[in-house]
Amino acid sequence: MHTTQELQATLSILNPWWEDKNYRFNLKPRSSYETLIQSQNKNIDIFIGARRVGKTSIMQNIINRLLSSRVNKRQIIYFSADARISQSLAPEDIVTYVKTTFSLKQTDKIYLFLDEVQDMPDWQRSVKYLYDNSNIKIYITGSSSLILRPQTSKLTGRFILHEVLGLSFTEYLEFTSQKLFKNHTKNILLVSSYLQSGGYPEYVLGKDRQIITSIIDSTLYRDLISKYGIRNPAFLKDLLDYLADKVTSPVSNSNIAKDLGVNDDTAKFYLKYLQDVYLIYPVYRKGKSNKISKSSVPKYYFNDTGVLNQRSLSPKIGLLAENAVYLHLRRKSFSKEYPGIFYNEINGTEVDFDNRSGDLTEVKFRDNIIKTDLEKYQLLNQRINFVIKDHSEIFSDLLPMHTKITLDQYLTS
Repeated sequence: MHTTQELQATLSILNPWWEDKNYRFNLKPRSSYETLIQSQNKNIDIFIGARRVGKTSIMQNIINRLLSSRVNKRQIIYFSADARISQSLAPEDIVTYVKTTFSLKQTDKIYLFLDEVQDMPDWQRSVKYLYDNSNIKIYITGSSSLILRPQTSKLTGRFILHEVLGLSFTEYLEFTSQKLFKNHTKNILLVSSYLQSGGYPEYVLGKDRQIITSIIDSTLYRDLISKYGIRNPAFLKDLLDYLADKVTSPVSNSNIAKDLGVNDDTAKFYLKYLQDVYLIYPVYRKGKSNKISKSSVPKYYFNDTGVLNQRSLSPKIGLLAENAVYLHLRRKSFSKEYPGIFYNEINGTEVDFDNRSGDLTEVKFRDNIIKTDLEKYQLLNQRINFVIKDHSEIFSDLLPMHTKITLDQYLTS
């Protein structure tokens, strides 16, 4: 159990603006989430995504906005479940303590920020109680998909889910103080740099390879091994490396089991573990009625091209580009149920991405495209959006009916 002194000391450290009226977080804004930061909705905002991808920074941007408004600074409460006392603390305990300590009225609106809430026991019951019985706006972050399971059923109708991915290409340019050139050749270099570095803000700003290693280690060992009691932690990294070299290709559980020397159930469970912490995403072949084909073998894309670039034995720029296109589609189409991104096979021709609306996207980010690479698409009646490296004449000659867009233009659309 925590003491009142421990709670006071922890909250004082986490909420420096209570005493320093000029305090502001020194951070770069995320333009992709600017509308959200300005939002005034009543619902609980839940931010999900991998560790260190930028969820806390979005919270801090919202706090900065509140600190610059007329809100009483002591009505803004931030708590991280990484704090040692979090295991014996409920969110309502924090709110009660703050209201009592600062003599706040029951009607005073509280802005409560709970970071990495999955580490707080029974958090959902307490959050529901606060939401139903207080004048409060609640923001939550979580780095495990467990946050969306039975726990949140108690919050049905009360929350809006927001997925936070790494920096988009536009945000990457903003973070690195760069702009697109009129010269397309220079833009290819910019987008190639983005593909190789990925979108983890720490890495983009620091460019230290150990940052990516640290992110992976903390995710695997802190969020998975400690929570699930995994017996073979080395296999998690082996599996991640294996998928990095199979990215963009369908991979079955049985193939993984055979190639890595484990049984099918082990492959199945460890794949789920990596998905639970948002390191990988499965994409299935589209079946009838916009549903997953029952016979579908999934492809696995990474949450970040920088991670993919480091984990692959022979990273190819074209594969990084396809992964980046997937993440771009995910940003644009995310919903709390399912993002609705598939791959598809039409008349024997595989197309990289399809969605519920039937919009087809094929990635051809490479040099030396030849006639035989494109002839199969001439047989398709559906229009395809080709994401390409540059406007080669071969695309116009062979595929005049299809849309062509360069990757730098696509990722900023």
